[in-house]
Amino acid sequence: FKNLTRVESELDCAIGCVEKFSPNALFLDGSVVPHPADKPNKESALFDDYERVIAKFKQLYSACVKQNCFLAGVIKDSKGKNFLEALKENAELEKEFFRALNYSNDSSFITHLLKVGERTGFLKYSQNELAVKDLGEWSGKISTAYIRAVEFDRPLRIDFLNASQKQSEDGINLVYSLSKTHRAYGYPAVLIEADLRATLDPKEMEFACHELFSRLPNANLTLRRNNRPFR
Repeated sequence: FKNLTRVESELDCAIGCVEKFSPNALFLDGSVVPHPADKPNKESALFDDYERVIAKFKQLYSACVKQNCFLAGVIKDSKGKNFLEALKENAELEKEFFRALNYSNDSSFITHLLKVGERTGFLKYSQNELAVKDLGEWSGKISTAYIRAVEFDRPLRIDFLNASQKQSEDGINLVYSLSKTHRAYGYPAVLIEADLRATLDPKEMEFACHELFSRLPNANLTLRRNNRPFR
């Protein structure tokens, strides 16, 4: 419920930005497709919330196509294997090397494959995820690319809504140009700033929690491990 509520709020904000400002590009922190862990069972009380989030994704895609806006989601830490699966299907590999790929993932492998400033080709987003299939006709219009932005960090994974070849290349290059501010942390500066603006002060959150708990008589809702009177 927490994740679905957050994603819906972010999508509402993204849709509003596209419709109001008509930007050339829009970047999301995270993928442009639903996370598979966010999909509840059909019997769940949250399934209606999930379907509403899916509808928001589709609305965002439509708005970006209408405004000719390049939509990309930038993933900090990817565990995907889309690139490796494509490699195994289309390349002649030694048996031992082929087996080794089963114990790796795209991010680890591509770290050793790309030099700074290089990227992979554009890959069709994996259709094996159940949540992706819920996107209907949009499910086949999402692509993925990896780019090595800085020397001492892993490549960035970028999921994006299919556009023209030039718009896609320009969009990926824009992500690259914005991700070179620190040689040990390759991530778009605009998303770093957005995160800093959105982050709540932990002290303010702690104060709010204490205020709420103080109004609940005889309630001790904190974990015992975090509430020790001694060490």
